[in-house]
This record gives sequence, C-alpha cells and structure tokens, in this order.
Amino acid sequence: MVDENVTITIKVNGRPAETVALAAQRHGMDHGAMLSAIRRAGLDPVAPLDARTPLYDTRAVDRLIAERPGHGGRPPGRATA
Repeated sequence: MVDENVTITIKVNGRPAETVALAAQRHGMDHGAMLSAIRRAGLDPVAPLDARTPLYDTRAVDRLIAERPGHGGRPPGRATA
C-alpha cells in the first residue's frame, strides 16, 4: 500500500531544493514551461540529483514564478512608487 501523504524534502546546504518536474507540478505548469522560465531567468542549479537531473533552490523558483507578470509580482521594467 502506498501512502499518498508522504512528503520527501531534499535539502542542499540546509535549503530545500527540487527538480524542474516537481517545481512545475507545485506551480501548475508543464515541465517545458517551467524549464523555459528557469532558463530565461538564468537560475543555476544548486546541485545534481543524478547525472541528468539538476536541483534548483525551491525558494528561488518560488520568487521567480511570483515575479512573473500576472502572478503577483510587478512586471519587469516598471517603476515602483
């Protein structure tokens, strides 16, 4: 039997980290859109999970998504009052 309420947290240097797939799932995006957003922002992986799977800082991904236009942050290039 599989318990669907189990949570596994990966930490790198004490900070939560996640794969692109997990980040996409948490933010309701598809994998390609999340990967594109990460690449456009120039977000660097914090560590590799394996030879083909980079891990990204969860908080950095959350900030990246929150700052996208239409997602609660201010649009790039707009002055604040």
